[in-house]
Amino acid sequence: ALVVGDYQGKNSRILNSNITFVSVGVRLYADALQSWNAGRVINWSDGNTFFYGSAFARGGYSSGDGGLVEVSGKHYLEFHGHVDTTAQSGNTGMLLLDPTDIDILNGTGDSNPDGDGSDVSFNGCPTITCNNPDLATILGNYAGPSSLRESELQGIGATTNIRLEATNDITIRNLNDDVLALNTGSGNSVTFTADSDSNGTGNFTMLDLGDTIRAEGGSVTISGANITIGNINTTGLDGSRTGGNITISTTRGNIGVERLTTRLNTNTGAGNISLAAMDGNVGLNDAVTTNGGNFTATTTTSGYFDSRSTAINAGSGSVTISTVGSSGGIGADLGGI
Repeated sequence: ALVVGDYQGKNSRILNSNITFVSVGVRLYADALQSWNAGRVINWSDGNTFFYGSAFARGGYSSGDGGLVEVSGKHYLEFHGHVDTTAQSGNTGMLLLDPTDIDILNGTGDSNPDGDGSDVSFNGCPTITCNNPDLATILGNYAGPSSLRESELQGIGATTNIRLEATNDITIRNLNDDVLALNTGSGNSVTFTADSDSNGTGNFTMLDLGDTIRAEGGSVTISGANITIGNINTTGLDGSRTGGNITISTTRGNIGVERLTTRLNTNTGAGNISLAAMDGNVGLNDAVTTNGGNFTATTTTSGYFDSRSTAINAGSGSVTISTVGSSGGIGADLGGI
């Protein structure tokens, strides 16, 4: 279902709109039938996109994977909808949100941004009257980053994998409850991609290094020109689920991390951790714990690895560190392993 435009607006045979508006109550379907993969639901604009409806791209009943739902405004995106890309007998699909900049804001109990009083939904309309929209407001010149509320992002991970992609920055603001608790208990993944155009301008930043991204058995992947992270914990919720993998990479800068955990104890399986800094350094400021998962860190072009103030607790997992120091040799300061 190509509602407006095609994937990331790149298909010259499909016209793109300047503004896309999907109202409350609109339901878009690209579901498969008995035994097929789901299709795609594309909502794109070259300017501003407002999405308050529902999109479904579910896999077939007996076989088939979930599909892709893209909701994107090249300049500005306001997303308060519902998405389901699950598959009963296959792999869950993906929700892609990819404006210019993304801010993830504090929001316990929704902070009333969408009027529905729920802390686990995007449903509603925070800035305009959806059923009787003010055209002047929709046509307005929106400045600044596209904003997502913490509580809303937390609620959608159960029914789709999530990919947040920005050509410039992705920023997680200070969270009052100190945790972005993503509902990935089914093992769904979350991907944050800053500097998606790879021009070297676009960082991923957690402003409060005491905050934690929590994904219960789901994998977390983060990339950007430079990356500054507080804590990430992907330990499985219980003994039935393996901890998710953590993958962090820069396109041309540094990685700074506090605490990374993929397995707290032997009651759950272990996820792997991979850190790769292109033309930059990797710095660990707190413990890394996999308890059986593998840890890999790589730096290139005069990069440096520093974990002098902390320990890497891999248990039976392997630890591999590959760096090229400023003199062309190995440059690493290690704490305990």
